[in-house]
Amino acid sequence: MSNLKTIDFVLTKPQYKAVTSTARRTVFLAGLGSGKTTSLAAALLSKISIPGTVAGLFAPTRKMIHKAVLKTLKQTWQTFGLMDEFDYVVNKTPPQNWGVKKMTLGNLSGIITTRWGSYVVFDGLENYDSQRGQEYDVVFIDEFRDVKDGALEVIEGRLRGKRFKDLGLPHQLFIFTTPPDDPTKLLEIIENKDTFVIEATTYSNEKNLPPNYIENLRNSMSDIEFRREVLAELIPATETPFAASFDRNYHVVDNIDFDGGMRLLSFDFNVSPAVATIWSFQRGEFGFANCIDEIRMENVSIYDVCAEIRRRYGNSGEWIVTGDASGLSRSSLSPGLATYYRIIQTELMLRPRDIVVPRSNPLHKESFAFVNAALERKKVRIHKRCVHTIKDLTVVGYSPVSGIDKKDPKLGHLLDSFRYALHYIFKNEIYKKDAV
Repeated sequence: MSNLKTIDFVLTKPQYKAVTSTARRTVFLAGLGSGKTTSLAAALLSKISIPGTVAGLFAPTRKMIHKAVLKTLKQTWQTFGLMDEFDYVVNKTPPQNWGVKKMTLGNLSGIITTRWGSYVVFDGLENYDSQRGQEYDVVFIDEFRDVKDGALEVIEGRLRGKRFKDLGLPHQLFIFTTPPDDPTKLLEIIENKDTFVIEATTYSNEKNLPPNYIENLRNSMSDIEFRREVLAELIPATETPFAASFDRNYHVVDNIDFDGGMRLLSFDFNVSPAVATIWSFQRGEFGFANCIDEIRMENVSIYDVCAEIRRRYGNSGEWIVTGDASGLSRSSLSPGLATYYRIIQTELMLRPRDIVVPRSNPLHKESFAFVNAALERKKVRIHKRCVHTIKDLTVVGYSPVSGIDKKDPKLGHLLDSFRYALHYIFKNEIYKKDAV
């Protein structure tokens, strides 16, 4: 390449993580002004520095790829010392003295050819089926939040480029995006074990922003907008999240266990999915509530759920059980039509006093205030393996009129299990403090 080594350019920590990522999937979740485009340009350049690489660069539409992405990509590469018509050409036959083979474009939008023999095919994804038959070593998608459903599956299926395969390198997918209005679209990707998530807030790039940039945003936005657009939090755009005080960076951890605390099971009862959360807790001044595991099973009975608990944690019989009050009266198709909690008591070899369930569930309005107070005031931690619980805390909305949003039959049940557990663990401490 031309004079790249002479350029004094310092990447931010999130940008550096993107450029050096070797994960099969990398998601760069960006706040306003966090340097998303610079990160994409730098990461793309690092991948195509290998001669013979074929990269795909995509945006939601062809208009966006031409008017925004390609334009800013070229500007950013110029800051790195990479010059159009000298180091690469766009939609042109490369100069003969480069000795670079011309790549057929077909019905695609455009192509960048580098003088060292790598290629970047760029296009919009409004007609993503046009990508069938292509082969890429690495793929970059900008503003995934606005990409059509179904496009990712097609594009990811094209990661079969020969160059990376011959070198023994993993084919890679990079997603650069601001938080989508519907976080579930991105959470389904983040939950994949092969996905590396980089969170880039506006603060991470503050030194490169105009004076008072972040403060001006804070003054012009609501708290929810600020958390979405500046802190890059996955919060629904259309309504207040039930767990408004939930902060993934603070509450989600990757190394908690029972910590010597008491052991708690919290159930919510549905036909499908059947769910429960597993907790370790301690009350008092140094109290904590650790959600260490979750159970979410489709089309099973309460007996199956209990069997799964025994499989994971053995037959210790050392549990306190709380949860959905309906289980005190709902019965299973079992001899004597035993209630759900009687079955749990028998299957897990518990004593009657171990079942501690209120006669009625806390009102949604009451839980909204209580759970957010607990998240703010108490030490509440959630193991990262509890992906469905985290998803509920992130995306399930709340309205003072209609309560917890239960429109999606697959969402909200682990949130119920979560709130039942916090009510049991902290009810005396938080209610007493609020009454003072």
